[in-house]
Amino acid sequence: MLKLFRLSLLFGCLLLCLPALGNASDTLHVGLIRYKSPTDFRSTFFPLFEQLGDALNRPVNIQVFESDSADLGYALHSGEMDLGLFTQFPYLKASELFPSLTVFATHKVGGAASFEGAIVVRKSGWTEEVDQLADLRGKSFAFVKPTSTSGYKLPNGILQELGLNQAEGFFSQISFSGSHSASLEGLLDGTYDGVAVDMRSFKSLPKANQEKLVILRTYSVPNHAYVFGPNVPQSERNQILEAMTHLHLQSGAKAAFDNPLGISRWVSQEDEAYNSLRRYLNMVRSRAKLSLQFHLRSSAQKSLEAKGDLIEEMHDQVDEAIEHTGRFEVVEKGGFAHQLELFISSIDESEYSVQIKWNGSQFETYTLTARQLISDLPSLVKVALLENLPIKAPLLKAGDRWQITYGSADGLNLKDFAFSYVRNGREISIPKTDVLNLTESNTIFQSVADFEEDMVIFIRGVHADPFQQPTSEEELILEEGFWDNPDHVWGVIGLIVAILSVGFGAWFTRRKQKRFRNLLYSCNDLLKDMLEEQHNLELRLEDLKHVISRSLEKGHISENQFLILQRRLNDIEGLLQGWRNLQEVLNPELEAQIRNMLKVETITEREFNQLDTLLKRKS
Repeated sequence: MLKLFRLSLLFGCLLLCLPALGNASDTLHVGLIRYKSPTDFRSTFFPLFEQLGDALNRPVNIQVFESDSADLGYALHSGEMDLGLFTQFPYLKASELFPSLTVFATHKVGGAASFEGAIVVRKSGWTEEVDQLADLRGKSFAFVKPTSTSGYKLPNGILQELGLNQAEGFFSQISFSGSHSASLEGLLDGTYDGVAVDMRSFKSLPKANQEKLVILRTYSVPNHAYVFGPNVPQSERNQILEAMTHLHLQSGAKAAFDNPLGISRWVSQEDEAYNSLRRYLNMVRSRAKLSLQFHLRSSAQKSLEAKGDLIEEMHDQVDEAIEHTGRFEVVEKGGFAHQLELFISSIDESEYSVQIKWNGSQFETYTLTARQLISDLPSLVKVALLENLPIKAPLLKAGDRWQITYGSADGLNLKDFAFSYVRNGREISIPKTDVLNLTESNTIFQSVADFEEDMVIFIRGVHADPFQQPTSEEELILEEGFWDNPDHVWGVIGLIVAILSVGFGAWFTRRKQKRFRNLLYSCNDLLKDMLEEQHNLELRLEDLKHVISRSLEKGHISENQFLILQRRLNDIEGLLQGWRNLQEVLNPELEAQIRNMLKVETITEREFNQLDTLLKRKS
């Protein structure tokens, strides 16, 4: 009896401890990068997240990160934090380092999920009229500070996109005023000829001062990014997003939304909203995430399974065709991905009906043979996506040149894509002969009478080539007589297992080493191109960061190899930033020594270390 009593007492104690244990594991860990004064920041976000915790019935632990986006990015990636708040540029840097982070929300200020910046000049006092950005050549210009998105990073990127490059002496003088209000004061008193500022600061000026100024160009900046770490389950993500986007409707949260930073509500957000910033900051645009799902009717499933590995091959070919668009990334089902579904049913022994649906809406229906499921379906899916989901790019003018900020780096080419615009309710195609040049970063057009600055240019995929003639169905059917003999089947299985067990490990290791070596040589070649004064090095550097991150995600390289490559790119990035000053102090002897190393086609590790040591010692 005493033993039973002790067991009951122990069981009761365990039951009493369970709620406490549950609360500890149920805590929502939130990391925030501070971007305003400590008082205003804490007075805004701590009450908001406390209200969110009440709505979720979960305790909330908040940690403030002062500036380093990599620290918060790693905390999310490793599972130390569940949810993070980034300002715009730190988010872009963190997402490059940790592609597993997922944007899911932003906040509204003044009823908007974004804010505007502007390039502004004085209305009068010019010897020559200034009515477009190109007219600022030879004038003095003020940015706010190097870390400001709306006051430097974005407007500087816009100017460079238009060929108005400050590094080539476009402005007579460049200053950093320190604040948006100081830039506007300097513009009004004649210290600066032009400035880049937040539109909220412009609109806060007295009406009389606003009327003395002219806005040459505005640009939109998305508000801050709320991000999930990869370890948060999908069910929790859905609950948190639902609670956040409805929190402003709860009477108990009203006081929290009356805050010093003016945040009025939370709304859902996608990573693609930050692509405009990536483009102007020489970063690779993120691609829309989609999950690819095949739905085979029972008769089609049975028919295609009889044709060997056709189903698996079809899936791989379609997956690869989507990746090659340069616009979409195939991910596992779930998360915040779009849904691409292929419904396949059997019509008769030789033909199949294929329906393509995007987020539940039907795009196209095709009748294909089994052979065409391999040869033609991948290109049909690719074209269906590119035709029905066009890129919409604003048309920009730089002097006499018209252009859009999409080029070959975004997957564009004149064979597979067509350009158009809408005029008076009618879509008008732009002839390919009117495309003067398609560079890595831009598509440049010949002047057309209808063109207006900021009008939308549509970029669509063009139709696929006519169907190839199907070959005999007999080619797809595996020989059945051989497999009817069980001894043959087990013999083949045993042989395959033996070969795989001996060769797969060595092959896989060699494959990873080869990919790692190729990526390392690509990094080293950036240094070679820098010394040979090649262009677009910053863009190529960001492209390599994206490729390396994707290689880690796909298991093509190990984590140790990823860290080695990341450190190498950071070293090269530092050298790139100091290269302009270093060129001025290179002596002939050192330059000859460097050029002798560059005679080889690929820079090896030994040569990279020698170059790195020489350049760092000189700098």
